[in-house]
Amino acid sequence: MISKHDLISQRDRVFHIQTPEHFDAIGSPVRLSIIEFFRSRGPMPVAELAQVMGRPADGLYHHLKKLLAIGIVREVGTQQAGRQIERVFDIAANRLQVAEDTERLVKVWRLISSHAERNLASAIDTGGLRFRGDDPNVSMRVETARLDATARAEVFEHLNAIRAVFDRARAAPSGDQASFTFMFTPTVFSTDRSENARVSQRTLKKTRSQRKATGTNTMNADAPQAGSTDRSRRNHSS
Repeated sequence: MISKHDLISQRDRVFHIQTPEHFDAIGSPVRLSIIEFFRSRGPMPVAELAQVMGRPADGLYHHLKKLLAIGIVREVGTQQAGRQIERVFDIAANRLQVAEDTERLVKVWRLISSHAERNLASAIDTGGLRFRGDDPNVSMRVETARLDATARAEVFEHLNAIRAVFDRARAAPSGDQASFTFMFTPTVFSTDRSENARVSQRTLKKTRSQRKATGTNTMNADAPQAGSTDRSRRNHSS
């Protein structure tokens, strides 16, 4: 079997989450964790995946089968384990890009934020949080301001720089498991809500009409780079 580094280099750049089957696959906390462990730790057999996740291997096969069926995870080789030959699996692409689907956006964020909350709870349970000192490993805050186009572009530039740090780390996994979860969104004040609600309803009606006319289930336009789902990882299994 070729090295983990070489297998990681063979991943596709992006996997587009755009069909109902795709959204169903990432809608499970266990399957989302499987995706993130493959992305952060590289290719591995089910026995190793079970060990790092702290779960029995028998309970992972059903979830892995679903991810394999839609192509988010794929078999990349085999390796010898005593007298047994183990199948090795990996994530298909370095990034998951969610289709611009306003009807599913809140559900996707709930999934991501719940995953991040479980990561935080696990880190608290294990006493692994460092708030201060030379090597802090936790930060949480909300920033609100009025931003023009230049300022927004600067924010996304920094977010993509953070993404690049994680991309480099995934290419050569080492150190402690870590997670970075974010949402950047417009802030709607109470005086704007009535008009924005009317606009949102018109947009949703237009989207549904377009789907009926074209027979499609999602809008397939790509979001900005900083808007994909590669944000969450479990901390307690590292």
